[in-house]
Amino acid sequence: MPDILESMALMGPFEKLIEVFNTDVTAHGLYVSPSMVQVVNEDGSIEKSIVMNKDGTGTTTEGGVPGVPPGAPEAFVAMQEENTKLFTDAAKRSAATKCKFLNPISL
Repeated sequence: MPDILESMALMGPFEKLIEVFNTDVTAHGLYVSPSMVQVVNEDGSIEKSIVMNKDGTGTTTEGGVPGVPPGAPEAFVAMQEENTKLFTDAAKRSAATKCKFLNPISL
């Protein structure tokens, strides 16, 4: 099992490989979102969005849409909003539905 320093040494070559794929996808006219971390409030709203820059720094923006980096194209924003709604609706249905198990002794 590699330790953290050994793992970090592998990240450099993988970043170059990922960059090759991202360049290809972008060349085909598709949007590639940057690496991002979001701080989520208890009510599910986004407190902050932190986009990771190529130089290792982060750019922080207040608020945001779940899963959407600031400045993303409108089509990507709409897709993510729909995906978030579908996920939230499914989670609500799941929480509202209680599983009923048969008691094998009562059979």
